[in-house]
Amino acid sequence: MFRRLIDFLALYPPLSHAVIAVAMQAVIALALGLARVRQGWWFGAVFAIGFYFSRKKFEVELHADPSGSHKALTWDLGWIPALWPAAYQFQFYAPAAAVLLVAFLVERATRSDKER
Repeated sequence: MFRRLIDFLALYPPLSHAVIAVAMQAVIALALGLARVRQGWWFGAVFAIGFYFSRKKFEVELHADPSGSHKALTWDLGWIPALWPAAYQFQFYAPAAAVLLVAFLVERATRSDKER
């Protein structure tokens, strides 16, 4: 069954990136929760978004210079996600939306528990 899930997620990279991002977010949030840090889910969201942004920016740089010989000429590429290819945009925006939604829902659930 786990193999089927992996095969399914491999067909849809934005979905698989979202699942991995939420898993990263959960690990960070739970670790920060043990340290009694508030807003751990938001910290996890920031980490996951930063990870996927840097990953996709690097892929844009690699696409611009596949040989890697002119790194000094490609550092300024990829800072604006709207200029990335559509596939890269979906692979960035899907995990970003997922982790922001999770952080919002967790915060909302914890606030409603405290108000009771």
